[in-house]
Amino acid sequence: MNTVRKKIMRFLSVCLIVSVFLSSVALQTAAVSAEEIDAAATTEDVVSSSSELQTYYDYIENCGISNKAGSDIDVPLATFVAEGADVVAKDIGVTWNEGNGSITWNFTVAEAGLYNIRLDWQALATGFNPNFGIMIDGQYLFEGMDDIVVKRLWRNSSDKPRTDAQGNEYAQEQEEIGGTVSTVIRDSEGVVIDPYEFALSAGAHTITLVEPNQSIAIDKISFIAPEVVESYEKVSASYDVKTTDADIITIEAENADIKTSQSIIPKSNNSDAGMSPSDAYTTKINYIGGTSWQTSGSSLTWKFDVDVSGYYYINLRYKQTDLVNGESWRWLKIDGKTPFAEAKTLRFPYGTSWKHYTIADSEENPYFIWLDEGPHTISLEVTVGDQAEYFNRLSELIDILGDEYIKMVMITSESPDLNRDYELFNQIPNFTETLTYCHDGLDKLAEDMSAGLGENVSQAVAAIRNMSRVLDNMIRSPYIAQQYIKDYYTNYTSVSSWLYDMIKMPLSLDQIQIVPAGKEFNNNNPNFFQKLAYDTVRLISSFTSDYSLTNNDASTDKGTIRLWVNWGQDQTAVLNSIIQDSFTAQTGINVQLEIVSASLINGILAGNFPDLSLHMSRTEPVNLGIRGALTDLSKFEDFEEVLTQFQPGSEEPYSYGGATYALPDTQSFFLMFYRTDIFEQLGLQVPNTWEEFLHCATIIQRNNMSVYVPYTQIVASTTVNAGIGNLNMYPTLMSQHGLSLYNEDGTATAMTSKKALDVF
Repeated sequence: MNTVRKKIMRFLSVCLIVSVFLSSVALQTAAVSAEEIDAAATTEDVVSSSSELQTYYDYIENCGISNKAGSDIDVPLATFVAEGADVVAKDIGVTWNEGNGSITWNFTVAEAGLYNIRLDWQALATGFNPNFGIMIDGQYLFEGMDDIVVKRLWRNSSDKPRTDAQGNEYAQEQEEIGGTVSTVIRDSEGVVIDPYEFALSAGAHTITLVEPNQSIAIDKISFIAPEVVESYEKVSASYDVKTTDADIITIEAENADIKTSQSIIPKSNNSDAGMSPSDAYTTKINYIGGTSWQTSGSSLTWKFDVDVSGYYYINLRYKQTDLVNGESWRWLKIDGKTPFAEAKTLRFPYGTSWKHYTIADSEENPYFIWLDEGPHTISLEVTVGDQAEYFNRLSELIDILGDEYIKMVMITSESPDLNRDYELFNQIPNFTETLTYCHDGLDKLAEDMSAGLGENVSQAVAAIRNMSRVLDNMIRSPYIAQQYIKDYYTNYTSVSSWLYDMIKMPLSLDQIQIVPAGKEFNNNNPNFFQKLAYDTVRLISSFTSDYSLTNNDASTDKGTIRLWVNWGQDQTAVLNSIIQDSFTAQTGINVQLEIVSASLINGILAGNFPDLSLHMSRTEPVNLGIRGALTDLSKFEDFEEVLTQFQPGSEEPYSYGGATYALPDTQSFFLMFYRTDIFEQLGLQVPNTWEEFLHCATIIQRNNMSVYVPYTQIVASTTVNAGIGNLNMYPTLMSQHGLSLYNEDGTATAMTSKKALDVF
């Protein structure tokens, strides 16, 4: 009987082991078998936006209206409903003080169709670009409508660049043009290339503007017919291009008349003999753009006059060295309109030198434009072209991958235990389905980008494929998926960085030529001998140039201050422009700015020292001051007044024996920043006290994430040169409680007091 019982127990044990094994295999198969996942359900479950709003493309696809409007509608602004807004009606439009709350207007549509919105507005105070929400019929129709940005317009403050004493030119100040600005509403990120189109049915509607957060005037709101642009082949079908008897119209690109950003300033390049203008001895302002003109939607506009009506083509002298093996795209407009469809996607390829670019077809036949006699404008706007589609697809996948990473880290932490089975596919809903969706999406995106853009995006494609490889490993090995988390994060950050790099479109422009039909553009690229002669002169001038930035001799002119800096030429030129425009302009006192590599001690020993020196070591002022080498600043009558410009106590490291020998040129402070998405997910509020901070930190750490409080090991050299407050939070907390590190006499520390210990 016992023998039989043992055999039965052995048989049941084997059956149990087999059943567990089969269950494990079945579970693993279920976890990794992507073929059994319903594609429609997977997409529906996986693709979740951080916003409840649909995308613009989904809105256009599902709006039920496909025809573009044929006429414009002006919204009557006289009657409105304001909620929480200080609004004053005026003869034309309204004045919206402070930009709080919202304003709603009623309007009627006679013809159903797709419309653009054009807003005529004025900024009533200096500041940033206004951004607000736009609701149609009381709701945001798609993503991005709650954050519309309208751009202020800028120009050079004068026709000619500023110059220093040696004749070197530097950029003019930028000033806002002001007045009424007419803006067609579009995607603030510039990824949706064309202006937004809104589907309006016939009948009554409302439009609501929500919180621009600054005072603005609304002069006019219009729903306008979208621009319809045809190909050059159709546009030119009726052309009878004949030689135009006129001179070439040359526009110096640095003299742009209208800019959408004050950061797009004129620049100088004296390394190329073909620049216009150029000078081997002095720096000339001669181009515009580069990385300051790379954001989608940023545009430059130039005004020009045509003396003879006729057909013209356009040639530009450009340089594009930032996108290696890539292309920078621009959208051409003449008099505010796109002349033909190809003008929306002008491609400027990579090159290491300045080149000429004629707007032409693939066979280099110029695109001609008819220009009537009189004033005109030409505009070039940054556009992302075909990359917009790839950006949107990659952006969606990155959002999903980022959310999935947070879910994983909350379970495993950033450093998973290799000996633990986390079974992420069981703990995270739709985990395998999500990874499979992203893996397939990345593979398809890499394939499409390679086919559409070729080698221009080889590095981006490589990053995308690396991310796909990690996902594939995690899908194939679900029980050890946690081992790939670090690899996952590394490749995720790499792909994320490429997301915005792929829509940066830097471009430099030297000159624009409007060339009459029948004439050749002026090719001012230098030949070998011109380059050799120019470079030789530049080499010689480098030994003879005066690198001080004023004409005054500080040794004889008592009204001139001599200032030493150990900076580069470009940084010093910027500092000099600030001094000339502010200090010298207000006081009439000249400043002779000198670039030196010698220390102040060398100058003192040689008897050739300045009145002032910037960026000295923190320890030097007192060391030199107590030896009689520096002036006591506290002896100046306005010392206390100047001291109010700094944080209280900022002069203490430079004071000794009742004298102050220096003032700081930089001041640092701590700043708290946080992940809004994490706080929303965990239901946390931004902490205002340290008790609230510790509460947030506890919850964050329970979810395997971390907070960081700055602390650096304190050693003698770093403490003296940077100050203990820059290295440790303790002095900051002491200051917040109104305490000092030292007693009132400065003879001992105050860190043994009860309050100081409580702070600690």
